[in-house]
Amino acid sequence: MDLVLRTKGKLNPIEIKVSPLSSYRSLERALEDLKVKKGYAVTATQEQFNATKAVTVLPLEKFLQLAPKW
Repeated sequence: MDLVLRTKGKLNPIEIKVSPLSSYRSLERALEDLKVKKGYAVTATQEQFNATKAVTVLPLEKFLQLAPKW
């Protein structure tokens, strides 16, 4: 996990990866430690997708659109 944003009292764990096909196990462990159900991976991908039940992968542009709405 590289970053945690707190918005509206909610923690939003974020990991930044070069490849969208990376392992997200470290982010999932951080989610468990923080007792948070959802985390995000910002990658060099063109499409948003769910890598796991708890991790959504998205491009930087989409992340910048969504982050202010959290």
